[in-house]
Amino acid sequence: MQHQIRVFAILCSLAVAACGGGGGGGGSSEPTGVNDFVSGVQTDGGAVGSPRAGMPPDPSGGPTVTADDEVTIIPGGSVPIDVSADGPFTSVVVSIIDFGPVSSGAQSRGSATGEGQIIDGFFQVDLANAASSVRLELTAPQSLANREFSYRFQVVAPDGRVSLVALTKANRVDVGTGDVQVSIAWDALSDVDLHVIDPFGDEIFFGVPFSESGGVLDLDSNPACAIDGINNENITWPSGAAPRGEYIVRVEYFDSCNVPATNYVVTINFGGRTQTVRGTLTGPGTSGGPGAGTTVATFTF
Repeated sequence: MQHQIRVFAILCSLAVAACGGGGGGGGSSEPTGVNDFVSGVQTDGGAVGSPRAGMPPDPSGGPTVTADDEVTIIPGGSVPIDVSADGPFTSVVVSIIDFGPVSSGAQSRGSATGEGQIIDGFFQVDLANAASSVRLELTAPQSLANREFSYRFQVVAPDGRVSLVALTKANRVDVGTGDVQVSIAWDALSDVDLHVIDPFGDEIFFGVPFSESGGVLDLDSNPACAIDGINNENITWPSGAAPRGEYIVRVEYFDSCNVPATNYVVTINFGGRTQTVRGTLTGPGTSGGPGAGTTVATFTF
């Protein structure tokens, strides 16, 4: 049975944070603002978060909020996070608590408990209609701060009351960035494969992870249902080396690994721009190779 793909939004530009200081958070320097961790926030319904200066609001008796316990995030990539509450809300506030430098290894351990510093600045997503749950897509800058951190979520009731905080631990995994970077993140324990065809027609994917133009697949997750739970893949070209021309991005559902459906978000960084495309995969998967999958985006660098 051929798998089906439903694309909900094609190349939706993300808002870029302007509050809380400059970038450059990929090194060991102290973060200066929320934009060292988050470059954009939007819902799967298309509502876009706006960056705000200052500290996030104090709780004032709003609904009880919950969010995913932990997620994986890569520099320059996106992550879906579900936020819900025991009452209606009209806005979601997204902020960061920082627990200090990553102590060792490429993957951040993160922390959802213990002492930390709330980072200056936040994003506020205002919903068109009151809801009791929402799926957010958070995008990280390519210079994502090399820190142990958690996302902080609050909701605002229709009467303005602000909730307490729900924390989602961020597990940071290092990948290459560069002038052209394409990544995919998904929400189920399935095998999703990212394919990118460069301007010379060379296709990069798990079967051919390098191209003559310098592109490389440097993160491959859940291969053949050997589940690692990272649920991210990344293809990039080094800064100054990406060829000019048109790129084609394809998504393949290699194997469902017996899950009923998989939602994904593709993040494309090119020439200082960041765009996303999202969709849903169903069916058993195709176990394909070169040329497999469905085209979800094209872009010109």
